[in-house]
Amino acid sequence: MRLCAGLAWLLTPDGWHGLGTTLLRALLDELGFTALEEADVAGASVVTEEWSTDNTTRADIVVRLPQSATTVLVEAKVWAGEQPNQCQRLAELWASESPTLVFLTRTGSQPLTAREGDHWIPLAWASVARLMHQVDAPSWSPGARELRETIEVYGGTAHG
Repeated sequence: MRLCAGLAWLLTPDGWHGLGTTLLRALLDELGFTALEEADVAGASVVTEEWSTDNTTRADIVVRLPQSATTVLVEAKVWAGEQPNQCQRLAELWASESPTLVFLTRTGSQPLTAREGDHWIPLAWASVARLMHQVDAPSWSPGARELRETIEVYGGTAHG
């Protein structure tokens, strides 16, 4: 899914998007990780379409901060619905990393396929667009600016 790949690129600290760690830091703050050191965030790895160890399920975006043993798993929905037991499987198959589970949708709804007790954080694409707008800086590359505008339109928060 291209929108996820674009978001993952913008979250990657060493991407040529010109943002450094600013968007990743903003997202982590939004998710409650306010005490992370800059070295933790700068050392983050961001993977898209990561397969589970048993090759049965794929996570849209996985962010790992090795220095703080933090993992954030993002299941993003653009135009598709949830697959049977999808969020339950994601939570189970990445459980060894104790990930923060994020369900990213247009409406910011809770997943329908999660187990009771799995703590998914609902997030709307509009919230991502708001974060992107807040970290606006002259260092944004032209491609990153276009992607920000696309996410703003998709999330229903287009400015201008």
